[in-house]
Order: sequence, then structure tokens, then C-alpha cells
Amino acid sequence: TGEYSIATQQGRIKVPCDQSNLDYLQKFSDYKLGEAELLERKGKWYLYISASKDIESVDANQMKHVVGIDRGLRQLITAYDEKGQTLFVSGQDVIKKRRHFKSLRSELQSKNTKSSKKRLKKIEKRENRWMADVNHQLSKAL
Repeated sequence: TGEYSIATQQGRIKVPCDQSNLDYLQKFSDYKLGEAELLERKGKWYLYISASKDIESVDANQMKHVVGIDRGLRQLITAYDEKGQTLFVSGQDVIKKRRHFKSLRSELQSKNTKSSKKRLKKIEKRENRWMADVNHQLSKAL
């Protein structure tokens, strides 16, 4: 086992990690590491590290298609290709469903009972699965 040394607002702390994490980081030894962010979610800690790597220049003759893609909220996807075709995917249905989940959460949080807390967790999981599915369908369509 090893440990990570992390600078915090209260000073530097050392966090133990298992060998598999260190072995995994060795795969990125030729990357330039950037900022890191330490997050806690549902009792688990995650360390997000940005990394960059220079790559060889791309030969323009090898490219077959050029597509520009923009992700947003009102328009989930706007895509443009070299033939001048544009694709817009509206996010109105997603916005409506997210508002519905938000109102459900608000209603259940105001009750503040044991069963409402249990229901909140169920709703959170359902919303996450639904949003992951929407993102998956969009990426497959592209």
C-alpha cells in the first residue's frame, strides 16, 4: 500500500491507498497531470485528476468525416458535418422531466419523515438511471 499526499485548506494530509490505485496511475506516467479535485459522495471519496498528453499531428488526408458537436440544455445536441447538414435535438422533454423530479424532491424533503427519505433515495437512483440512458441514446445516435 502507498499513500497520497493532498494539500487541503487545513494543511497537508496523507491518505492511504491500495496498490491497485498506484498501478493504475502508472498507466498515465507519460501524461501531464493538472488540477485535482477531492469529492465525497454518499460516504465514498473520489479524487478527480485532469491530465493531458501531446499527440502526433493528425494527417488531414486520413480523416473521412468532420463533425462538430455541441452539448447544451435547451438543445441537448447540435451537430454539424462537412456536408452542411445540421442536427438539433431539443431538450424540452428532458427539462420537463427534470422539473418533475425537482418538485417531487422538494415535496418529499419538506415532509422529512423516514419513509420520505427512503423515497428520495429511490427517486434519485431512478433519475440517475434515466439521465444516463438519455445520454447513452444520444451518444449512440451520433
